[in-house]
Amino acid sequence: MDPAVAGGLGGVGLIWATYLLGKEFFTARIGFLSAAILATSNRVIWEARSAHIDMLFCFLFVLSIYFAARSLLGRGRSNEMLLVYVFMALATLPRGWLVLSCRR
Repeated sequence: MDPAVAGGLGGVGLIWATYLLGKEFFTARIGFLSAAILATSNRVIWEARSAHIDMLFCFLFVLSIYFAARSLLGRGRSNEMLLVYVFMALATLPRGWLVLSCRR
């Protein structure tokens, strides 16, 4: 996978995950506002447009936080704690295999 594609998808996913966090624990309006503020942040735009894979890490890490909070606060199903571990493990992968796979 091209690092630019991974960065772009990670940026879009990070905005979506931020909306989910805001909607789940506050209101849909707060989720939308927090996602809009994040989407218009210069740093997020720059990181998502570049070939940085840190956006993919941030997206997967925020998803693991989302499912951890749902599980620990009793809002989700009991098996959602497994998703915390899955997304946390996936968040560590872009630094290793993605960097190595893009070498020419």
